[in-house]
Amino acid sequence: MPLAFADELPHILPKFIPLYEYESEPSEWKPFRFSPESLIPSEKLHIFTWNLNHQGKHRRERMRDAIRHIREQHLSKFSDSDIPPPCIICLQEVHKAALEALLRISWIRQHFLVTPTNAESWVKEKYGLVTIISKNIPVSRAFIIDLPMTEMDRQALIIDIHVKCSEANGDDSIPSGDQRVRTIRIANAHLEGGAGPTESLARERQLRHIAGMLNVPKLDASICAGSFGACMEEDTDMIANAGFADAYTGRKWASETWGVQPNSKRYGKSRMDRILYLPTDGAKLRLPKRVGLCATIRNSDSLFVSDHLGLHTVVEIVPDKV
Repeated sequence: MPLAFADELPHILPKFIPLYEYESEPSEWKPFRFSPESLIPSEKLHIFTWNLNHQGKHRRERMRDAIRHIREQHLSKFSDSDIPPPCIICLQEVHKAALEALLRISWIRQHFLVTPTNAESWVKEKYGLVTIISKNIPVSRAFIIDLPMTEMDRQALIIDIHVKCSEANGDDSIPSGDQRVRTIRIANAHLEGGAGPTESLARERQLRHIAGMLNVPKLDASICAGSFGACMEEDTDMIANAGFADAYTGRKWASETWGVQPNSKRYGKSRMDRILYLPTDGAKLRLPKRVGLCATIRNSDSLFVSDHLGLHTVVEIVPDKV
């Protein structure tokens, strides 16, 4: 199927990258090929976002324990087996060493697709974005865009997923061929950091750039999750100005992801990490909850998985009305 782009942003040149699936023989990650036959009915999917701090020590251990935390403290509530519920994990600031550790985790090898699996797609050679997709979510493509006005080589990693959705009458007798396929585009984004007015302007421009990739025809829902570096008063309106809505509508303190851990006091407490969506009738997002509060690596009470907290939301696919 053709990739849809916004007409007003013809200068955006996506870099298509493979999705990878682990094969036990010959024990390596190989490019995954999407098949329309893999489409399955799905009503809900989980989305996580977490900035894992590429500068910290013990990068491999922190990656392993970040995944363990997501699995044991969040996903296990929704599954009675080792197989996770449909979920997507968006990671930012993944160091090369942490990526190597991720690709060795047996649970990830068994149940997930990963993109990318090396640093070739990153502008910075040492760290970048990684998206992990459970195998029970059909995903057809992945691509990276370089963001404008960046001194920090910021990017967005975008995937298209496809799910079948039945009519609202709940009639299970409807043949699968009569179920409509919903296409959802999900962006894993890392915007410009820094607390100056130039950085604030760059963040809004970058978010508009991402919105241009998500606000296109043939999509039933579009979501942007990531680390937005929004720590200034000038950043308050950038979400609405870009056409997004914030999935979090509760009290500010309950969604602060920066300044909460003991090792993240610079800039004070703020909502640096967000899950946004373009308003649509195709999906509803539950109020995001924080991930990783006081999470430390094994055998340590003081080495935190990250200086950021992550976020977790559940996306509910809205059935067609009959």
